[in-house]
Order: sequence, then structure tokens, then C-alpha cells
Amino acid sequence: TNALLSSLVLDPNIYKTGVAGPNYKNYAATVSNAITSIKITATTEDPDATIKVNNVPVVSGVASVPIPLGVGTTTINTVVTAADGVTTKTYSIVITRKPAANALLTSLVLDPNIYKTAVTGTNFRDYAATVANDKTSVKVTAITQDPDATVKINDIPVTSGVQSASIPLKSGANTINTVVTASDGSTTKTYSIVIYRQPGTNALLTSFVLDPNIYKKGVAGANYRDYTASVSNAINSIKVTATTQDPEATIRINDVVVLSGVASAPIALDAGRATTINTVVTASDGTNTKTYSVVITRAGISARPGPETNSIFTSEQVSKTISPEVIVSKAVSANGDGINDILEITGIESYPDNSLQIINSKGVQVTAIANYDNHSNAFNGRNNNGTLQPAGTYFYLLQYKYGNASITKSGYFILKY
Repeated sequence: TNALLSSLVLDPNIYKTGVAGPNYKNYAATVSNAITSIKITATTEDPDATIKVNNVPVVSGVASVPIPLGVGTTTINTVVTAADGVTTKTYSIVITRKPAANALLTSLVLDPNIYKTAVTGTNFRDYAATVANDKTSVKVTAITQDPDATVKINDIPVTSGVQSASIPLKSGANTINTVVTASDGSTTKTYSIVIYRQPGTNALLTSFVLDPNIYKKGVAGANYRDYTASVSNAINSIKVTATTQDPEATIRINDVVVLSGVASAPIALDAGRATTINTVVTASDGTNTKTYSVVITRAGISARPGPETNSIFTSEQVSKTISPEVIVSKAVSANGDGINDILEITGIESYPDNSLQIINSKGVQVTAIANYDNHSNAFNGRNNNGTLQPAGTYFYLLQYKYGNASITKSGYFILKY
């Protein structure tokens, strides 16, 4: 029935104090943070008695396998069972491992792997780095020397050895602070990186939209992009929505600052006059600019034929009595470059009740379009079935109403690519 130990030895040989407790023998001990594991050698008085250390059988007089010690308390129970298989005695040791004051990193890696230079500063470690404008974000991987230390990158907890989420980089200086807190909860060290992202030179637009969505024609001019458009007298103002490729580029429309992707305030259009709207995009470097210019002509107010009029006007009569004059372009270049991609009929927006027939050089009708508007209803080089037509000379017959007057225009244009 002998379940006693003749000795209970710790390795490393730390001092243990006997304390009150529920077991046959209870001990307490404290170790520094540097001690991460311990072995126990228990020797029985009766060589036929058996031993288990934390439920793992060990041989009397032989050291156990190393038992890990986490920060805080670890309980190690040595249970001795007598040869009768019934009598037991428990020797319990509670070991407290002190928290570490180690807040050091073994590595601090950036992705993409940009070069950082150590500089003087107020933190434990200070670095500086420069990246091109096309680098818009970075990830940080910090590995602590002490696995019990914790890490925060820009106040967001991350796991040691695990990449942070992407950190956006704006043009100019971006500070990334990696703060390591030791397992003692009080010791900290800050690793600070200031990444300078070079400003961009991109002053391009991804879209340039007018509201109402009138057709604008690309023309040659002094600006990066020049357009012209015509509207009926009923349209007295217009809004412009410009969206930049680079979100850090800025926009001015007629010298008024607007946000990318947000419609401008309404811009007044004078009747019978051309209004120039300049959209100036400035890249994030503050130097590079591109100007998108639109000249919009609003139709003037003219006398209308009386209600008793019901006649067909000739082209000469139309030009003398109706504003704006309807002019059919002489060329179509349906190659998708945004310039002359459709058959533009200047002034047709003022006469929505219209129809257009297009006939090829063999006298065969290619297409017929009602309510021609230079936009959704327009000839773009394709027939009614959507088939692209060959280059060459085509004839048109345009009919539209102005009050009770029916007006007919005919002529030809050149289709090329």
C-alpha cells in the first residue's frame, strides 16, 4: 500500500515551496520567462509502485519528457499508485512562469518587397521608403522574438508571422506603425515606416458624360480633346460628369471644382449662341493637366409657320425660315475612335418627328431610321440586321416635320473606315 515518493526533483532545479492544498503534497514555484519547460524525476519508496506525471506514465528515478510552461501558471500532478493498484498519493506543483519584457521583432517584411532605409526618429526603429505611383498598397509581416508577444499594425491586431491586410498608400507620405507589446502587457516597442508614394502624372478621364445625354462630336482643336454638339432651344442648361482614371486627380469645370464621378451644377446655355465648357483634369503631381473642351450650340428662337401651313419646303426655304438649319454630314468614319462614328445630322434634335432612309450605290435601301437623334437612333455604318456595310458612297432621304410643314432633304455621304 506504499504510494510514497522518496524524492521529487525538478530540472532545472528550481525552488519549490510547500503550500496548503487538497492533495497529499502541494507545492508552488516561480520561474523567469526564460524557462520555457521543465522535467520531473520522481522516485518511489516502493520499487513496485507506479508513477504518472500529468497522466503520462514514467519510470521511477527517470526524468519525464519536458513539460512546456506557458506564461502564467502550469499545474504538474505526479500521481503515485501503490503495488496494490488502489492506494494513490498526488504530489502537485503549480509553477508560475513570469511574463517576458521582450517586445522585439526578428523580422519586418513589406510586400511588395520595397527597400526601406533606417533613419533617426522618435520610435524604437524608424524607416523611410519611396515607391512609384503605381504602388497603391502594401502589406506588412512582423515576426516577434517572443511568441507570446502581440502585434498591432496601425492599431489593427495581427498574428506574428502572418501578413497584414492591404494598407492603402495615398500620394505623398504614409506612416505605418507596427507596435509590439511584450507578454508582460506593459513593455512596447514601435517600428515606424514612412512610405512616400510618388504623385501620379495621370490626368486622363475614364468617362465624360453630358446630362441630358446629347451627342458630342470629336473635332480637331487646341485641347487634349475637343468636341462640338448642338441642342434644341428647349435645352437651356447642361450638367457634366467627369470621372478620372486616377482617383487622386482633381477636376475643374469652367474653373469650378467638382468631384470625380459627380455631376456638376447646371451650366446655362444661351439661346442662339455657342457655349464653351472646359473640363480641366490635374494629375496628383499638381502639374500635368489635360483639357476636355465641349462647344455646345443652343438653337435660337424663330418664327414658326402658321397652323394653316401645310407644304413641303425646299432646302433653300428651310435655311431662310427655320432655325437651326438641318445639316447632314458628308462623311462617316465608323471605326470606333469616337470621331465621326455616326452620320451626324446637325440640328435634327429640334425636329424629333423625322425619318431617314439610306440607300447604297446600287439603289438598295440599307436602313430606315425613325426619330433620328444622333445618339440611340443613328446610322453607324450598319444595316437593319446589324451588318457592317462596305465603304463607299451612300444616298439619304431625310424627312421631318416642323409644325404642319413637311420638309424633305436628300443628298449623299461617304462611308469609310
